Amino acid sequence: MRQRLFSRFYAEASFGYDNIQYTDYGAQSSPSILRDDNYFYGRLALGYEFNRHVIGSLFYNYYRDNSSYTPYSYDDSVLGLNITWRP
Repeated sequence: MRQRLFSRFYAEASFGYDNIQYTDYGAQSSPSILRDDNYFYGRLALGYEFNRHVIGSLFYNYYRDNSSYTPYSYDDSVLGLNITWRP
């Protein structure tokens, strides 16, 4: 979702969820689930249009994976700056 705040500023937000099941289809008669991951992610950004060609934004991304196999679980955060040139 993107919302213009003032004439040149905008805010952006997006969120999501995925469930991923890793399955073993080996020599067994029925497949077995090896791992089940619940993956959450989100993004917040604040942008500014300098002119019709240059747009900049400051963003924050968050990722979380809750895995049934603990060594594969993690939390991650990314803070960044993005500059875009449009012809």
